[in-house]
Amino acid sequence: MRYIKNRVTSLCVACPYDCYLCDSSSNCLSCNSVTDFRQFNATTKRCDPLPKYFNNFVTVALPCPQGCLICQSTSSCILCSSNYFKRTDTLCYSSCPSRFYPQTTTQTCIACPFDCFTCDGNHNCITCNAQTDFRVLNGTRCSPM
Repeated sequence: MRYIKNRVTSLCVACPYDCYLCDSSSNCLSCNSVTDFRQFNATTKRCDPLPKYFNNFVTVALPCPQGCLICQSTSSCILCSSNYFKRTDTLCYSSCPSRFYPQTTTQTCIACPFDCFTCDGNHNCITCNAQTDFRVLNGTRCSPM
């Protein structure tokens, strides 16, 4: 923990957890990007986590899970990195699972129509699952066998 001397009481007062250096009003004056993974925010006068890190309310910001650009915990991504897609478990992956397609503008995995095993962004079936669903491709839909 870092401290600053209170000019009125001459006692040491703790800086906010995210500050590397602070003033007597508890505003951050500088941040540590090397060991604390934080950068100065001139608007709030606080030290925000670097991209791919999140605020865990202690000095050192924690890394986001792989594929996350912005996250709120080790198990929840807010925004995925390029070429990653958020799945229903709120983590980012380089591909979407079966029955989902990658929506590139929102970087999320979107569910295919119920009859498709894989589909495109227009909700057209690309493949069907004959073994599990007993369906075969019939144009752009999967029909019962």
